[in-house]
Amino acid sequence: MYQRPEAICQRCVEAVSGEVVGDQLKLMKDAVEQARKLRRDRLIACLEREVLRLRDERNTSKNAAMCV
Repeated sequence: MYQRPEAICQRCVEAVSGEVVGDQLKLMKDAVEQARKLRRDRLIACLEREVLRLRDERNTSKNAAMCV
């Protein structure tokens, strides 16, 4: 199913606008895979950076919860 890169990006923005949870990270990974299929290098790089940011944010919040 083809979706324009702008639509993929908009879904990602919506996904990361709230609290970080596993479903959002999965959505981002799915968007990266779809961008790869479309061969959108700049979009792929943007999405991969966002996935890494989400992972870091999730791990930081887990570590903070363990320290309390």
